[in-house]
Amino acid sequence: MKYVGKIIGFPAKLFINNRVYIPKEYLRLYGLSEKSDELFLTTSNQQLFYRPAFLCRREAPCGNYCSIIGGLVTLPVSWVRKNRLKRGDTLFLLGTTEGILILAR
Repeated sequence: MKYVGKIIGFPAKLFINNRVYIPKEYLRLYGLSEKSDELFLTTSNQQLFYRPAFLCRREAPCGNYCSIIGGLVTLPVSWVRKNRLKRGDTLFLLGTTEGILILAR
C-alpha cells in the first residue's frame, strides 16, 4: 500500500443536491481557495479522492475535473446512489498529504 502520510479525520454531512462542505482549514492546507477552485476527482466503490488541480497538472491526468465553490463540493450522483446515501447521512472526510478522501459509511 502506498504511504499516505499524516491523516486528519472529520465527519461530514451530505447536504441537498449531493453536496458536502469541506472546512476552510482543509482547503488552506492544500493551498485551495475557500471561495472557488478546481479539483480532480478519482472514484472507487466506497470512496472519492479529490486532489488540487495544480498538483495533477504537473503529472498525468488524475481523474475528472470538478469545482469547489464556497467550500462545497458536489458528489457524483451515481456514487451517491450506489452507496445508498441520502440527505443528512454522515460521510467521513480524511485529509492526507496527497488530497482529500471522502468515504461512505
